[in-house]
Amino acid sequence: RYYDSNWELLSQGAEARVWLVPNFITRATTNNNTNTGTNPSKSLSFTSDAICKERFVKSYRHPALNDKLTRARTKAEAKSLSKCRRGGVSVPVILG
Repeated sequence: RYYDSNWELLSQGAEARVWLVPNFITRATTNNNTNTGTNPSKSLSFTSDAICKERFVKSYRHPALNDKLTRARTKAEAKSLSKCRRGGVSVPVILG
């Protein structure tokens, strides 16, 4: 099974499933601003959700062709998102 039970399926099409992954990234920061009158050693935690796109295998395709098409489409999508971000469009960050 590719996904965790707490993930929420947002959409499914012919090429992929799109999942909402809750509490994927947790960042801890320390408040170092002494001008605010708060305790400078107090740490703050931020949690962010993530989106996971699961491209599934097409059983009717030859495995080598399926792998090549999946890689090419994923790479093209990442390039498009990156180009949009550079152009000032609000798009998701690609984690890997």
